[in-house]
Amino acid sequence: ELARRNPAGVSHAIEEYHEAGRLDPRFAKAQARIGLGWCLYLDWGWRHPLPAESLLVRALAAADRALALDSLESDAWMAKGYALAFVDPRGSAAAAQALNRAVTLDPRNVEALHQYASLLGTVGTSYPRAIELERQALLLDPGRAISQFTIGMTSAALGRHDDAIRGYD
Repeated sequence: ELARRNPAGVSHAIEEYHEAGRLDPRFAKAQARIGLGWCLYLDWGWRHPLPAESLLVRALAAADRALALDSLESDAWMAKGYALAFVDPRGSAAAAQALNRAVTLDPRNVEALHQYASLLGTVGTSYPRAIELERQALLLDPGRAISQFTIGMTSAALGRHDDAIRGYD
């Protein structure tokens, strides 16, 4: 549901991960994915009854719960880094460090690869590395549209218009 990148799917996923956490309170990945869900609401600007500040507090709390349960869970670091990016939208070193840790812990975590690439591309600190991370995600999940989109955005920022068009297509 999270991969669909729409409010209904993300809302449903958050509910399901809450239920999974209720059934297994030690399930760190469920807490991390709750944090990811709240971050998606913030990132995509979807309407929610709660204000953005409350969504960010919930995202950070879920990521912190996940890290407390398992500090080696890649998704926990990914959720923490994603949430920290909203604390300083221009990109904080803490967000980049958390996302780098997520990718280091699990180089096959396509969502962590995407979020790290997205941060690097958004803040403009390393466009080539952002594209490299998204290509790595696409090797693992060839149909991942959001990774193609990020390659398009990053390529456009680099002035590589043919690559940008291919990514967007």
